[in-house]
Amino acid sequence: MAQAAHAISRTWRRLIGYCERIYLFIRISTLGFTLLLPLLGSASGQHALTNGTTLLMISVGLAFHIFAYVLNDVVDLRLDRTEPLRADSPLVQGKFTRRQALWLALSQPPLAFAIAYLAGVTLVALYMLGAAFLSLAAYNLYGKRCSLPPLTDFVQAIGWCALVLFGAFAYAPTAHADTTWLITYVFVYVLLINGIHGGVRDLANDLEHQARTTAIWLGARPTHSSGAKLTVWLTAYGFVLQSAMVTFAVMGLDSLNYVQPDYWLAAVPVYAGLTASTLMLLGLLVLLRDRRKLVAMGASHTFVSLAVLPALYLPMLGPTAAATVLAVFCLPAIAMYLYNGSHWCL
Repeated sequence: MAQAAHAISRTWRRLIGYCERIYLFIRISTLGFTLLLPLLGSASGQHALTNGTTLLMISVGLAFHIFAYVLNDVVDLRLDRTEPLRADSPLVQGKFTRRQALWLALSQPPLAFAIAYLAGVTLVALYMLGAAFLSLAAYNLYGKRCSLPPLTDFVQAIGWCALVLFGAFAYAPTAHADTTWLITYVFVYVLLINGIHGGVRDLANDLEHQARTTAIWLGARPTHSSGAKLTVWLTAYGFVLQSAMVTFAVMGLDSLNYVQPDYWLAAVPVYAGLTASTLMLLGLLVLLRDRRKLVAMGASHTFVSLAVLPALYLPMLGPTAAATVLAVFCLPAIAMYLYNGSHWCL
């Protein structure tokens, strides 16, 4: 009995360890963002989500996610080996080789295109998918090497917006007005998350190893207490982007033209999310001396700001589609919280 219990316990630990490696290797903590984009793009294009379309968007989105994040880890491996927040990475620990990771990343574009082509998406959608892959490849290769970091942030944002447009044009010949506001929100969101949160989170290690980020370019510097000192320029940049996100979300809500009973189903969570998001960005300025609290607040801000997007579209979706969108959004965040709380490591 004791030997059987020990064998079961050992098998269970191996299974948990395997799940943890997969979670860390393909960055499941950020998977919700990636999968939401084609799903909501498709919802904006058709103002509905069928089961087949949902499966297509999740499949292509997963391939795109693996390509974007695994390639990023391959390119940034030298930096990640010196960053404490990346110490758990299986690539940093040598549990996967750089060559294995590179082959996994490079296998995803042909897989995504094959899935999309067999699903019969439009030619425009295929072009958008190509633009998405090319933009993220360019960002991964030059993101922390370009002398003008906002330019590579811009390229990355273009890539994520192209993924939204892949969903929007997959089966729709033209886009609706809300698609414009959706992609502008995503564009600004990426600039904010990459230029402010990501740059401040990794500030000390990036500066020490001469990485070029928007935060450093705008004058942010680490403090002796492991916190961060932001300049007026970086703070202003953050609040300009936050203001733009609020504006685009409100315009997106208005452009959906919900009938009166449905309007409040979207308006209440959208306005609540935007208010909470803005307050959290203000809270970052109070927590600059404590890196752990700063990182936790940054993770909360990214989550709440992203929550605005599904809130815009849930009232127009059927029960199954709405449940799928909620699961895509919530499950990766729950996985991150179970693994390391609100401490945004990976």
